[in-house]
Amino acid sequence: MGGPYGGALFSATAYDANDSMFPLAFGVMSLENYEDWSWFLQNLKKVVVEKEENFSSFVSKKNTKGNKGKENALQFLDSIAYARLEHDYNVSMYELRKYNDALATWVEDNSPEHWAMSKFSKQRWDKMTTNLAESFNAWLRHERHHSICNFLMEHMAKLGSMLVKHKEQSNNWKWSLRPQIEEKILQNISKGEVYPVTAFMNGIFRVCIGRAFLNVDIMKRTCTCRGWQMFGILCEHATTVILSISHNVADFVDDCYKFPM
Repeated sequence: MGGPYGGALFSATAYDANDSMFPLAFGVMSLENYEDWSWFLQNLKKVVVEKEENFSSFVSKKNTKGNKGKENALQFLDSIAYARLEHDYNVSMYELRKYNDALATWVEDNSPEHWAMSKFSKQRWDKMTTNLAESFNAWLRHERHHSICNFLMEHMAKLGSMLVKHKEQSNNWKWSLRPQIEEKILQNISKGEVYPVTAFMNGIFRVCIGRAFLNVDIMKRTCTCRGWQMFGILCEHATTVILSISHNVADFVDDCYKFPM
């Protein structure tokens, strides 16, 4: 934690419906080591991953092409991580392997099913960075230097004030959705308004994009592009379908983004 008291602050932080920080749990440990992290994560009922080296540091050790080479390698990783479809993931992996076989092996050895969109079996909610953890650390940058007792009291007071502020802000939402989600939906409506839609059976619709067709299932809330089911927010294909049948797009957004949540 720093200061005269020592120790390490562990935290688990989530996003609320307005993309703001929502602290879930924290713990003050003796050291930042495997045993303490294991105890903390087991109490959160999460899987402990032993590997801690990140791709960027591995590139620095393996890459011999300077800063430009590192930038290229990180762009390949972005393509792999953000690919929604298995085909796009395989293409990106092929390109990375051509660029540097050791980097491609690193990706395969570091459980892409836990972080690559096309491999991840659950919803990613469009979150792929550790920015939130850094925000939490900055949020408590002064308090973390105090004694444990004072820190706990200050954290509770600060958390309470933050939650009240977020609640007051949500009272001013124009829709039942948070403003950032509203903006994303409006952008997707604008993108998708040119796509022709054909209705099929049992709530399935076909959206024509050039020479390609995507299936949107409004009952299961899925699209072939996988955007809707991954993020809980309607993709441009889904918004086009919903508007074509005169339904309210907001009704088909995941509840986690709505005011009651």
